[in-house]
Amino acid sequence: MSGNARTISTAVILILLAIGVSMAISITIIQAESRRQLERSAADERERISSELKNQVDLAYSVVQQTYFQTTQFSYQKQVYGRVLQGVLAVIMDDINRRIEQVASGALTLSDAQQKVISTIRNLRFGSEDDYVWIQNEDQPFPKMILHPLRPDLDGCVLDSPAFDCARNRADNLFVAAAEVASNGGGFLDYLWERHLPNGVRLPNLPKISYVQRVPQWHWVLGSGVFVDEAVRDAISRLKAQIGALRYDNGNGFFYIHDLRGIVLVYPNADLIGKKPGDTPRAAFLPGGMEVARSAIGAGYFEFSLPGEKNGKERHLGYARLFEPLGWIIGTSCNIENLQKNLQWQDEENRKSIGKLFLWNILTMIFLVTITVRMMRISAASDMQSLGTGAPSAAPGAESTAEFSVKETGDTAGSNAEPSAQAVLEALRLAREISQDRSSDQLRVLNDIHKAIEKLADRREPEGSEPPHHGRKA
Repeated sequence: MSGNARTISTAVILILLAIGVSMAISITIIQAESRRQLERSAADERERISSELKNQVDLAYSVVQQTYFQTTQFSYQKQVYGRVLQGVLAVIMDDINRRIEQVASGALTLSDAQQKVISTIRNLRFGSEDDYVWIQNEDQPFPKMILHPLRPDLDGCVLDSPAFDCARNRADNLFVAAAEVASNGGGFLDYLWERHLPNGVRLPNLPKISYVQRVPQWHWVLGSGVFVDEAVRDAISRLKAQIGALRYDNGNGFFYIHDLRGIVLVYPNADLIGKKPGDTPRAAFLPGGMEVARSAIGAGYFEFSLPGEKNGKERHLGYARLFEPLGWIIGTSCNIENLQKNLQWQDEENRKSIGKLFLWNILTMIFLVTITVRMMRISAASDMQSLGTGAPSAAPGAESTAEFSVKETGDTAGSNAEPSAQAVLEALRLAREISQDRSSDQLRVLNDIHKAIEKLADRREPEGSEPPHHGRKA
């Protein structure tokens, strides 16, 4: 092999080695960058889902908060219970007016008429046991109790105890305030009072609203009231139905509510209501919600798994927030199993693309190696011809032998070059068929290489022709 051939082969080998190293580094970088982009994309999608969950729970929380605090407003309570309380006193006033007429006609004495009214009111209930009417007088500075159906110990007592300072922002004497409101034509009064349960237990300081009205002929004040937790219970029932019906994300997203004990209060599937942790795998969101509720801010994210469609486990991301006045934990969740599957699918697709790129580069290197071998063979044949023509004159037989050797060598090189060129062309055509999905620029490059190889094959000497013997002239 001549020096030029060795130089060319060395250069090509170094170039191929550099291309191989560069290709390996490039593929490694591409794989790493592709993975980073996928992870970044997955993180962005998870962030979007997390933000959506929080926004939806905050929306449901605001609905619960607004409705609940509305029920605790005095104006709302008057609107809800006003007509009932006024209606009860209107019925009693009709009876009192009838007794007053009987007293005026002499049919009854004042004492008898008042006792008959007191007897009627003592047994009157217009709802639960706590829905009663009391009677007080208008004495100053503190009224006296005439009848309290549930507190007979107060009958006949002056109502000046500090325990009765529970009206009008919890500072005024309840019965003094009732006399003042009644003297102005009647009205509503809010205050705190004890509630009597059927088992005899008393619950102190519960909010209550009453309507009071004056009986001027007898200097009485009548009062009828209800505990406003009735309004709260009504509001709770409405809220449960409202939150249970809320949907988002084209109907796929829903809300649930459970309490601090982990008992489900609201869920789209009614068979899950009343369940607690451990009762069913479908209630796997309860422990995470309870843990979030016990945190410092009472809100946060958590992950859990629910049974999948094919007896597998599917990961879910949940967000929950504690509504402290009711002890409710309001939450929602989203299936993130597909998020992980999409990440894996995209990662696999990228690996396939990188594999195609690797195969393409390998084919390119094979082409370059084939061209190099071709050039080296042609160079070797040329060197041998030069050696044959440049040798000293010898005997005719020797000269014939040398000439035959050169011609034979050239013919052999030509005959070897022909299959080699055909193999290169065939490999190139096959590679072009394999890589039909490559870009137009890469196909154009291959076409250029293809034409170059064809030209190189055409430059081969026609078989049987005799090489020039310039050396013989000397």
